[in-house]
Amino acid sequence: MICLQCTVVRPGETQHEAGIRLRDGMLRRFCGIESPSVIARSGEKPRLADRADTSFSVSHSESAVICALSFPGIAEAGDATVIYDGDDAPAVGADIEMVRDVRDVPRLRRLADRFFPAGEADRLRDVPDSGYPAAFAKTWTALESFVKRTGDGFRHGFSHVDLSMVRRVTDVREIDGETYVVSVVF
Repeated sequence: MICLQCTVVRPGETQHEAGIRLRDGMLRRFCGIESPSVIARSGEKPRLADRADTSFSVSHSESAVICALSFPGIAEAGDATVIYDGDDAPAVGADIEMVRDVRDVPRLRRLADRFFPAGEADRLRDVPDSGYPAAFAKTWTALESFVKRTGDGFRHGFSHVDLSMVRRVTDVREIDGETYVVSVVF
């Protein structure tokens, strides 16, 4: 099962602290893990020390924070969004980005041409400026979710990523008065 939950950074809290709060709350609620032991090595996907069957991915943008948690079995989701309801636990990657202002389109087009796989950059070239910030964010979050899922990070860039080969969910959400795109790849 894969569940997704969102929160906002509390006053006096960093994005990182909000991510840990959200991740740990989900691990406690869905997996019964009270004090998770997380291994986070440079260049590797963070993982639980004692639960190889459980995967998580945390991301933040501005004041919004998300956590996707993949675990074996089925649970009552409550206020979390169910992304995948199978009883297995595929590796998961998640990303969130605030949708930028249309004034950022020239910069976003340059970023897409420079960093996105050719097919994704080509697809975005036909998108009108009015819809470009959301289309860019949908592609960016899917690509970043993919490399977070594999644990490769940005060492290899996005050129090797083929989004047609993975299962993914992309959603537009209003969080704390702003528009965000959330992607989960599994």
